[in-house]
Amino acid sequence: MNLSTDYKKKFLKTYEDFKNKISDIEKLNDKEYSLFFPMIGNNFESKKTILVVGRACYGWEHPWKPIESNNSIVNCSISYSEGKPMQWLIEQWTDKKYKIKKSSFWRGIKNITSLFNKCEEKNWPSFIAWTNLMKISPAERGNPNVRECNAQHENCKELLKQEIEELSPKYVLLITGLDWGESFLEFITSKINYIDDKIVKRIANYGNSRVILTVRPERKKNYFFVNSIKTYL
Repeated sequence: MNLSTDYKKKFLKTYEDFKNKISDIEKLNDKEYSLFFPMIGNNFESKKTILVVGRACYGWEHPWKPIESNNSIVNCSISYSEGKPMQWLIEQWTDKKYKIKKSSFWRGIKNITSLFNKCEEKNWPSFIAWTNLMKISPAERGNPNVRECNAQHENCKELLKQEIEELSPKYVLLITGLDWGESFLEFITSKINYIDDKIVKRIANYGNSRVILTVRPERKKNYFFVNSIKTYL
């Protein structure tokens, strides 16, 4: 299952707009960035259960600089995500360098995914779709700063909304915190339920999807984080 040609045109525009805005800032013009295109696991379409949404990639493939980049970067990003979707997570799960297995974010997603699918250790990521609020982030790790977020924020809101519309998952898990995710949720729908919970903060329905906005899982016990989300599934 792949995203539409129309989505890819908007994705290209997001890249081009970002490059043009950043090129006006001299100290960022020569900085390396990564471009993330959503990944859809090979088994996602069978149940369309979960679209996982993070903030931004913390380091990613195919670095480029605004001062020297071209549109081939977009094609490379799309090909990478569509070629072996979610395979990187399987390959790096026990890798000592990346320590993905110790990630609070991904351990929580693995446990939630297993609630709906008969997963094996080597294939559980294939049942989810994964995206990020911000599609462009520093290549050397770290979230985009305020200027970098502002250069893509409006376009990225439209992209997330279209991802939900095209993928139509049962659940959209915005594991981003209110400071990052609330403006995106408000762009998607005005009908939002405010939740008094330590983990889950907002819930909304959009089309066939229930959107759940949570705090970040860092420094939270995994079972507590997962069980809190389970309450609203």
